[in-house]
Amino acid sequence: MNKTKDLRNIVLVIALLATALSACGPSQTPEGPVVITFAAPKFVTAFTRANFEELVEAFNKANPDVEVRLRTITTQEAMRADDPYSDIMLNEEWGIDVFFSHGGPHTKRLAESDRIINLQHLVEAEPGWELDDFYPSVLAQFQHEGNLWGIPTEFAPLVVFYNKELFDEAGVAYPQPDWTRDDFLAKAKALKEALPERYFPFAGVAEAAMPFIYAHGGSLLDKEGNCTLGNPSTIEALKWYFDLALVHQVMPTLPQAEAYEPELPPNVSAGIFVTGNGEASEAELRVVKADARIGMATYWGDAAVWILPLWEQGEYWRFRWGIVPLPRDKVEVTLFNSFGCYITAHCKHPEEALRWIHYLTRHRVYIFGIPARRSVAQGEAFREVLPRQIDREALDLLLARLEKGQSFHLTRVSKMAPHCLGDALIDIYERGLDVETALQKAQERLSGQ
Repeated sequence: MNKTKDLRNIVLVIALLATALSACGPSQTPEGPVVITFAAPKFVTAFTRANFEELVEAFNKANPDVEVRLRTITTQEAMRADDPYSDIMLNEEWGIDVFFSHGGPHTKRLAESDRIINLQHLVEAEPGWELDDFYPSVLAQFQHEGNLWGIPTEFAPLVVFYNKELFDEAGVAYPQPDWTRDDFLAKAKALKEALPERYFPFAGVAEAAMPFIYAHGGSLLDKEGNCTLGNPSTIEALKWYFDLALVHQVMPTLPQAEAYEPELPPNVSAGIFVTGNGEASEAELRVVKADARIGMATYWGDAAVWILPLWEQGEYWRFRWGIVPLPRDKVEVTLFNSFGCYITAHCKHPEEALRWIHYLTRHRVYIFGIPARRSVAQGEAFREVLPRQIDREALDLLLARLEKGQSFHLTRVSKMAPHCLGDALIDIYERGLDVETALQKAQERLSGQ
């Protein structure tokens, strides 16, 4: 018997046994912090990347056991995905743990995809979340079937912007925060009387009709998201709205909007986005393009009053401007978009990811939004960094309406406006039909699709 060979075998067995035993023992604590990859589409971070970077740096310094890494999804990457808002984030190969995106109908689609985490029980188990600190209507845009699928960080309501320089030129007093629909019309008529003809007292085509419809108690969409134009309050609101162009001449007609020939602002490319059921009709495309054209009047200072979401604060505007809430009518309404964070189903460290989201909810994230937490939105730190054009009275009224009024998802409603109203606008402006008849014909066409 070869004792040297036997000894070698014994040593080998002992070595293998030691390896096996070590594999069955307690796992070793990995070296370094847990890494959380946080992503946002480029369109969201275009004006806020520096702020995200500062927040990431501050969080990592305060939480040495977690390292958040910021990942910006470029336009080129997004164009390769079916849905640039989420498909890249949900793809496990990208390794994204948390992503920043829209709430509202987007939440429902994500929840039903089974590719994000249901946060309801995680949040309930963690102290310090204080969900009642969030504005309920904003939080609701991240809920689906009684569960919480995302966490809002901010929201951006629809507001009225105005060109202070044109108001000064016309000698018309600035609109006040708690103004009414009648006040709106009176201001527009006064501007029409005093300003040169080339200016638009009110720059609106189709999307700007939305707040007037809902504030009057009407609606544009039913619960299934289909166009509904037969509500008497909707018809009344649209009669008033189209009279702005046809009777008072303070708003352009569709042909007048199409005739406006603006240049594009520097570093801005033209893009047409159409929402509807199936292919866009010729009427819908015309209205979308007209809305885009008349929107350029705000950049060139050719419009006195216009309606846009708060995040459209004028990066390119070269004039003094201000904001006020939407004019009051029969119903207190707020139309807004929300933004927040979701955790992907392939995230390996959801507790740490949730800690990062919790941190974001306590800070100003999306520069052009209002914080989703009451304590932050109403806090002095946020008010100190508000743009000078947004006074505190206007902010207080926006928050009060959010608390007590009816809330609607802005994108869902406004982006369907050209689809629902396109044919009616052509019948009214070019064929001379009365509003009620034009809406009835439009509803019949839409129902037959």
